[in-house]
Amino acid sequence: MSVRRLVFLLLLVAAAGFLWNHREIFRPTVVNEIAKEENALPLARKTAAREKARIDQGRAIESEAAEATVKEGMTMDEVRRLLGDPNAVEHDDRGNVTWHYDVITKHFVFRHGRVWSIENGR
Repeated sequence: MSVRRLVFLLLLVAAAGFLWNHREIFRPTVVNEIAKEENALPLARKTAAREKARIDQGRAIESEAAEATVKEGMTMDEVRRLLGDPNAVEHDDRGNVTWHYDVITKHFVFRHGRVWSIENGR
């Protein structure tokens, strides 16, 4: 037997031994509890709720930082650039426009296109 074949055979045996000792890497990555149909949906819902809460928290932090920079006298465009579009808009009979932002629970009242007052509330 040539040296070349002997080295090849030793490498082949070593590789087979390694793969045998580490055979768990070839098992499906989905654990048994997740693979069970009755557990998959609740786990997915829990994960989705946790991700939504994380995203909402991030948006709230961003919005609070932006909201802190909104001052009386700013234009509607300036507020929109900082906070994005409002969740709701109201117009009153005096020509005032109120923008409601749910995440930061603030209302911005505009008079003649500029922030007239900033109100807390739900």
